[in-house]
Amino acid sequence: MKIENTLYHNEKSVRVQPTLPAYVVSALKRWGDGNRISKGIVAYELILLESEEYEDSIDKIGSQIEREFTNLFDALPEDLERKIIIKTGLETLFDECEYANPDEQLARTNLHIPQNLRDQMEHTRGIGSLITDAVEHFSKVPWNSRTERLEILKQLVEYERDGKEPSHSFVNKIISGEFTDANELLFGDSEKWWHSPDLTIEDIAEGRGSSISQKKRGERIQALQTALDNRYENEEMPSPPKLVVRHAQDAFDISEPVAEDYANEIDYWFLYEEPHPRIPWFTDRIEEIYKEILKEAPSGHYRTKKLRKLSPANAAKLDESPVDRVVSEDWESSEELIKHLETLKDNSEGRRVQTNYQNEVHERVMEYIENEIERLENENR
Repeated sequence: MKIENTLYHNEKSVRVQPTLPAYVVSALKRWGDGNRISKGIVAYELILLESEEYEDSIDKIGSQIEREFTNLFDALPEDLERKIIIKTGLETLFDECEYANPDEQLARTNLHIPQNLRDQMEHTRGIGSLITDAVEHFSKVPWNSRTERLEILKQLVEYERDGKEPSHSFVNKIISGEFTDANELLFGDSEKWWHSPDLTIEDIAEGRGSSISQKKRGERIQALQTALDNRYENEEMPSPPKLVVRHAQDAFDISEPVAEDYANEIDYWFLYEEPHPRIPWFTDRIEEIYKEILKEAPSGHYRTKKLRKLSPANAAKLDESPVDRVVSEDWESSEELIKHLETLKDNSEGRRVQTNYQNEVHERVMEYIENEIERLENENR
């Protein structure tokens, strides 16, 4: 791995002297392509690759490509990165370190970074941690520069939008399914059809079920659960366990033992007189609102960049754990679930925001929660 190119060309530079772990210093040397690119310029490229707080001329081009990618795939570039992380990257940093003790802290490491980067920083305190994070991140991604990253995104966009065959080997690996999770993120059904309120057993059996491999057991069971919920919410189910086994066999063309295994995972709430109240799409809708705001916000703006770093729940000024509980917990009554939703709303008020766009996410999510509360109250009357 190495930094193969840089946009920096003979501009003014300034010296910084951070304390860095030995494995980071070694990587900065090694990735400079045989001293062709200095440690400071390698650090500069990695910082701009890692942090959205700093930018240069390529970011205007990059923002447009990233916007096209997000609009086309309904996914952020960061979502793709999480699917293709090289898990052995950190181990490689230590294995290839030239120093005897990779963890040794090397004080006052001389780096010359471009003046334009220094001008964007209020101060250089913390630059050592920033560089360390950037080096560790770069060790886990499959591209060697910011321009190569953008080229990968661009070729994915052109393949999906125009049918243009990609030339980059990594793009071909995503398309071919070698990177299964990345392929599913981009080319699977982004609407998550297995949550659809109109899904039927017949829909699954007639083709949709074959799009979920046997390895995706959880998604198969969710599809079966959704179809059963839709069918038997207002209809009595005779001989529940046996019928669910048969439905599972019909839907996925699987053996009876496997179907029995699926049936054991089903929530038979529809057999009860008073089923557990639920909002199974709650976290999905919050994520949709978050992505809607990101699409509306100017992609290159520093406030937008700050928003991208937050999870959907945090962007709405909510804590992730109580948000997840809405979906995962079996609520004994609508009143109990409504009380939890009201607490979510109350706890979000008055929280500080990292970017003004959080207020927009918060307002829309609060409106959505109020609608869900109203729906539950109406169903309970």
